[in-house]
Amino acid sequence: MDLKVSPWIAAIVIVNFEIEKGQVIELLYPESTHLTETEKNNLVYMAFPDSNSNSGKNEIRTHFHFNLRTKQPLSHQQKSFNRECKQDLRADVGHYYGYTSFLQVKDPTIKRGYFQKSFVLLSRLPFHNFFYELVNRWAPIYFQNGVTALEQGYDQILSWKKLAVNISFQLPILGSVYQVFIPAANTIRNQTDSSVTSSSSSETSIISSVGSCSP
Repeated sequence: MDLKVSPWIAAIVIVNFEIEKGQVIELLYPESTHLTETEKNNLVYMAFPDSNSNSGKNEIRTHFHFNLRTKQPLSHQQKSFNRECKQDLRADVGHYYGYTSFLQVKDPTIKRGYFQKSFVLLSRLPFHNFFYELVNRWAPIYFQNGVTALEQGYDQILSWKKLAVNISFQLPILGSVYQVFIPAANTIRNQTDSSVTSSSSSETSIISSVGSCSP
């Protein structure tokens, strides 16, 4: 089934390590997402960390992001958003950002000795604070529950309001609600630092700006 394309998040890509083939795309969601063979080949190599050989631990979790070059055009909504937002928050015309959660777990039933898989969120938007928070929430749910977590999460993303500036968004996903503010180009308010809090209620409220920063 083809799904609408979200201006916020292009796709989720699951990259697995197979003994015979190396790093391969195990799942692309939505399935209708178009990536060229070059984009796919580049993605699978960037989706694993440079070093994951910390053999002293039974489980390793690593978070990072990479830039994936693309010739795919921006959507009309993304182009309109770029004319209004701050320059460092504009949708990238030549790249996807790959926000990644890598998991390695020792597993004696696997020939290599451990399970290795990456959860990659692809977006044209440099909302580093927000997307790191989202991946940190979503990836563990996927690793525990499988593709159902992708379907449920992406279905909720499609209900998010369109990209706009100077609006405090309430973005629900998988039992959490993200409050996100995107400043306009002429906004003086400082949104470069992320403020993240969690409530103890059954539905977690996560308050986050979208300012660019490293994890």
